Amino acid sequence: MAGDASSTTSSAQDGLWFQQRLAPDAAHTVSRAFRVTGELNVDALRAAWQAVIGRHDVLRTTFVEQDGWPQPRVAERGAELAFVDLSAIPPADRDRVIDRWCVRPAAVPASLTVARHSQREHVILLVLHRMVVDDGSIPVLLDDLSTGYAAAVHG
Repeated sequence: MAGDASSTTSSAQDGLWFQQRLAPDAAHTVSRAFRVTGELNVDALRAAWQAVIGRHDVLRTTFVEQDGWPQPRVAERGAELAFVDLSAIPPADRDRVIDRWCVRPAAVPASLTVARHSQREHVILLVLHRMVVDDGSIPVLLDDLSTGYAAAVHG
């Protein structure tokens, strides 16, 4: 991740915070969507997600303004995994629904959503605020999540 949360922000975080103040309705997020065909153990993914956000304070960090500057605030808990059943939506419209989720402003620094298309088809959507991740940290986060999922599935 972009670094562990501390009492100060980095110059990159300051710049991103300033951009968000200029355009508050814009999505200052990075999103990744993964199609899963076959079995998906949602409980195992939920456990892996909670373990990942529990280990990385920055994934639970929001920023508040103090004296004109962003100040990090670390929450005790991060966002729960969300599960959405899209099976009642026409297949042609499902991707548009997911695309809208990818570009919405982030309410939390990191979220994970499972969108069910059918019993054996899902989309896993990861949305991360740019103030808490950078391009180099995303593969680390995904590897951590994947390892945790495998461990949860196999006990």
